[in-house]
Amino acid sequence: MANRNMEATQAAIESIVRETNAMEENLKAIQLDLASLQSVKKCALAVKTLFSDHLDMLILNAGVFGVPYIETEDNYETTFQINHLSHMYFAILLEPLLKKGSRVVFLSSESHRFANLKNTFLQQNLSMNKDQYSAMMAYNNSKLFNVITAKILSEEWKSKGICVNSLHPGNMVYTNLSKSWWLYRLAFLFVRPFTKSWQQAAATTVYVATAAELEGVTGLYFNNCFYCEESALCRDKEIANEVFAMSLKMIEQRVGPDNIQKYLEKYNVKQVKL
Repeated sequence: MANRNMEATQAAIESIVRETNAMEENLKAIQLDLASLQSVKKCALAVKTLFSDHLDMLILNAGVFGVPYIETEDNYETTFQINHLSHMYFAILLEPLLKKGSRVVFLSSESHRFANLKNTFLQQNLSMNKDQYSAMMAYNNSKLFNVITAKILSEEWKSKGICVNSLHPGNMVYTNLSKSWWLYRLAFLFVRPFTKSWQQAAATTVYVATAAELEGVTGLYFNNCFYCEESALCRDKEIANEVFAMSLKMIEQRVGPDNIQKYLEKYNVKQVKL
């Protein structure tokens, strides 16, 4: 488990041990702050040390929602970096551990269908500035970028037998995702009787990560444990490639070209202007 809050992670580990037959020594916790690309790099190194052979599955599950405009230590908008850029970088860093049969799962959202790139795409970089910031649109866009990243990496890694898919876990599931504003907390509380439980919300993630019938299936988007066609923006290869190239450039500007060099060259990142 890679997490920013080690106390919460330890509590989760203890809960898993109580509720299952899992051995606590088999549940590892590693510090990861997605608001820092250096932390992502450090965490990936720790994962490689712990699992020197391979990873069976990588579930990219973290996220923030509805937060006010705040810049990370890398000077990118927080929702953009935590929900998208750091997840993309983490997955690429762990590529050496992914072998034939490995599965990578990006948790996106149906919110990706409401993304609007007019104010960011091709005019600014992908990280909104303070003047144009909308908390909801930043979230929608980040979820679009999740699906795009999953589709591109599915093509990149298909020849290796690595499967990469994305999914929607459920609408307004009652978690601490809404903690940033009291009105969001109230809205999530109000709809709680009509939304999925935690277990139901996790079902699609577990299905995509483990289902035998999905062996070899890659590049798809799932909802309620079924394949679901993603938005038209996700299927636009020109937009997808440009989003991916811009993201690579933004990573390179903060932590250098190490570990992403082959992607920088393939996607003509030198030509990208931010």
